[in-house]
Amino acid sequence: MYHICMGFERRGEWARLPQAEQQRRIRKHQEGLSRLYAERVASARPHLSMSVGLHDNAAETVVRYDGTRAVVTDGPFTESKEVLAGFDLINFDSREEAITWQQSLGFDHEGHISEVRGVQGAALFLHSHRSTTATKYLMLFAKNGRPGVLEMHNRAGTEYVMKGFADESICLVTARLADPAEARTLRLRDGKSIVSDGPFAEGREVIGGLVVLDCVTRESALEWARRFTEMEGAVTEVIPCGMWYTHSF
Repeated sequence: MYHICMGFERRGEWARLPQAEQQRRIRKHQEGLSRLYAERVASARPHLSMSVGLHDNAAETVVRYDGTRAVVTDGPFTESKEVLAGFDLINFDSREEAITWQQSLGFDHEGHISEVRGVQGAALFLHSHRSTTATKYLMLFAKNGRPGVLEMHNRAGTEYVMKGFADESICLVTARLADPAEARTLRLRDGKSIVSDGPFAEGREVIGGLVVLDCVTRESALEWARRFTEMEGAVTEVIPCGMWYTHSF
């Protein structure tokens, strides 16, 4: 089963860090992914992981559906001191295994929060037939109980893929997350990783799913976000991605 491990940092902290500390944190994460990949290869265990690091969250945009149209505003849709810095989507046998791996990364700075949650459905499609100037955009959807959302997403995803064959590149990642009540949150207290029930932030709107798309312009990304928001009938947060890599075996 796929699990998503989301990392949250204090708003604006990354930009204030010395470059050496930024690189140290990135290295910790990359080393943890490499260890996991090596263990899976050594044991001949199938492995697929996708990791995304986000750009400065000042670039966040929110698209809200007011019942008749999708309206663009500044983001994010969750009001908290922490913002999403990146996530890993990895196949684990259990939530406990995902939590153990997240703890093994050894993030030791105050303010870091991780949320681990199961994924009910995920898809990954990549295609590129020439060099691209496209940017990957992450679109986070607020959870809602609107019927037929998954089917509408699948149709829009198919349209995006078919259209993309004529464009520079295609990246389509979709994931529907398990109920927030199944989430587990990890916080660092007195140098120890403490696990608690529920999502990292309690609010009216919590993350319920995501899409990653290749888009050549921000306007194109927002147009897709408007379409997905109208399907969801709620709110979509749009963030340009920075680092991006996948491992498979």
